[in-house]
Formats: sequence, structure tokens, C-alpha cells
Amino acid sequence: MTPPKPLFKPVDAHPQSEACMEGFCLKCREEEKKLQTPPKHTAHTPGDWRWEWSDCAWYLRGPGGETVLSDGSAGGEYPPDIDVNGPDAKLIAAAPDLLEFAKKVVAWAHEHPLDIQLQAVRGMAEAAIHKAEEGQ
Repeated sequence: MTPPKPLFKPVDAHPQSEACMEGFCLKCREEEKKLQTPPKHTAHTPGDWRWEWSDCAWYLRGPGGETVLSDGSAGGEYPPDIDVNGPDAKLIAAAPDLLEFAKKVVAWAHEHPLDIQLQAVRGMAEAAIHKAEEGQ
């Protein structure tokens, strides 16, 4: 992971740094537009997710480079809403792997219906899957 960005970046940190700071950087505006475009599907972006620095802001990217989330800094105009090296950002980046694991736990529990402890864990995994996929 790239080191955290400074709150005030030097002028030469971005080829269009002044334009970026004023909100006119075309590259940053395109990134923000991607985030505002509603998804064409209901499934999540597959993992592995990773935080990447993109000239003027941090973006959480999927394996094909698609933008999942930005740091909320509006392309560097504001301080970020999330510390990309912090625990929340790490948990967000691990979400696809955790969802896949929960689904495997549920499948395994169905194969072993007499295992009482596994059935208790299955309930927790099903609740997590429901929260991830349905939002409740």
C-alpha cells in the first residue's frame, strides 16, 4: 500500500495540482463521476480490493481497476473522510474475502447438519451475508 497522502501536497505532486485543488482536474472529475454513476447490477464488485493513490485522492479499486470507493476528499479538495491505513479502511478492503468465507461456512454447515456448534456459526454467517447483500 502506498504511504498515506499528506493533507497539503506539494505543487509538483500532480501535473495539474492547482487545477486539482480548485476542482478542475479532469482526471479527478472523471473519478468522481464514476462514483456517482449508479451500478448496472446489484452484485458487489468482486475482490481483491486495494487502496490506490491516483494523483490527487485515494480510491478503493477492484481487480479490474474499477472504482469501488473514494477517500471522500473530492479529488484532494478536502481532507479525506477515511484513513486508508486505518482499521475501517482495512476492513472495507477485506469485505469481499469475508463475504466469500461466510458463504463457505454456510455451505459447510449444510453438509454437516448435526454439528450443533457449526449450526450456531452458520446463523452468524447467514446474518452477515444478509447484511452484506440486502443491507439489513
